[in-house]
Amino acid sequence: MANKTKLHFCDLVQLFRKQHGFSCHKTAKLLGLSSGKIVSKWECGQGVVRPHHLRKVSKVFKIKEHQVIDSFLIEERARLLTSLKIKSQKKRK
Repeated sequence: MANKTKLHFCDLVQLFRKQHGFSCHKTAKLLGLSSGKIVSKWECGQGVVRPHHLRKVSKVFKIKEHQVIDSFLIEERARLLTSLKIKSQKKRK
């Protein structure tokens, strides 16, 4: 990534997919996924991202693996914190 801004995985996938001019379907095909809907879900912060997908994203978009992993961990951390906050709020009620 050109700048040092930390992107969530969903944003990273969408940014690099668009920079390469790929559709979700083409990206899915390059990543060995069965459907462009999977890529679309990733871009919405949904769907399951497996470790081998991170490596493939790195190769397809020519991004260093650690940058892809960092973006994934940033997103997962935010998701976990949101989940914990919601559970904490429910307990207070």
